Amino acid sequence: MTPSQALLVIVIIAAAGALWRSALAAREQALVLCRRFCSCRGLQLLDDTVEVRGLALVRDADGWPVWRRRYGFEFTPDGQARFGGELVLRGLRLESLHAAGDFEEGAVIRAQARWRE
Repeated sequence: MTPSQALLVIVIIAAAGALWRSALAAREQALVLCRRFCSCRGLQLLDDTVEVRGLALVRDADGWPVWRRRYGFEFTPDGQARFGGELVLRGLRLESLHAAGDFEEGAVIRAQARWRE
């Protein structure tokens, strides 16, 4: 293996590691936001997890490329009925959170403004 090939392998491994770390940080942020959403409304986050539903490279407000990730989650108000929700992160910032069922869209938007970091 030539030095340039070795360098290329190192760069590829480093890029894959950075992408993996970014994905873990975003998933943890999505999980924290879903937990807050549920606890504010007296709901239970089912399986205490979120699932990745989509990934796209987009630009942020300053024009820099960031990952836009869509996550799905399920919750229950009473332990029997299951409802679905979707959370979208742009980078590590909350872009939107939508929940199925009889949950006010306005409440989600107000909560969304509080959760931005």
